[in-house]
Amino acid sequence: MEALLILKNDNSILLKEADTGEAIVIMDKDYYKDKILEIVPDKTYYNKEPKQPEEAIMDKIKTLIKDYFTDKEKDYLCNSVIKRSNFYGLPQILKSP
Repeated sequence: MEALLILKNDNSILLKEADTGEAIVIMDKDYYKDKILEIVPDKTYYNKEPKQPEEAIMDKIKTLIKDYFTDKEKDYLCNSVIKRSNFYGLPQILKSP
């Protein structure tokens, strides 16, 4: 356990859960960043979102529900903080045959 704490405090490496969830991978932080930057430009899987589409979406929701709910119900439905998810990559562990 002490070894994990030492590794956790080393700013040059990252500890990541593997894609299988059964292992922890220790990797160089710069290597991780380089690999992420290789896959992000792939438009097949990723696209750039407008800076804050959440506010526009919430405004549309408020407009749609204004005639159908009481003020209390509208407050309940719209009283939330919209948070974008964080992007991260999970290292793959390939098993030898």
